Amino acid sequence: MRWGVGVLIGGALLLAHPVGAQQAEDSLAFRRGQWGAEFAAGAEARSLGVLRFLSPRRALVLDGSGGSFNATREQGPESSNRELQVRLGVRWFRDVAPRVQQYFTVGASGGVRREQQQYQPPDLSPATDRTLGSIAGGGFANIGGMW
Repeated sequence: MRWGVGVLIGGALLLAHPVGAQQAEDSLAFRRGQWGAEFAAGAEARSLGVLRFLSPRRALVLDGSGGSFNATREQGPESSNRELQVRLGVRWFRDVAPRVQQYFTVGASGGVRREQQQYQPPDLSPATDRTLGSIAGGGFANIGGMW
């Protein structure tokens, strides 16, 4: 249900055109066969991707993201999380205003996650280790902009 609502909102935003925005003939500087790159960095995750332009307004996108997080507590489990995700999709670009473009991406994603926990009980009994792993996959969509 949530996924369907997101797609409906995304589709509405993609089709919406701001009143008074001027469309340039083709202000996008992309051309067929051109390569591009994108990256993002946050406190716990990093992302790196490549784009291969199929036309001035459409590109194939391949990106990967990964991260790790360690938590240490006075009492309770210490945990270490690692994850890696790969996404492959198609991105469409559209002029919104001079030098401002909107993009919409849809595709498939997959990833793996590993979590390790160590718990030291307060009664000095031996520590307990536990490792959990998961594999996930599915579709994704995102909307963004650039200037």
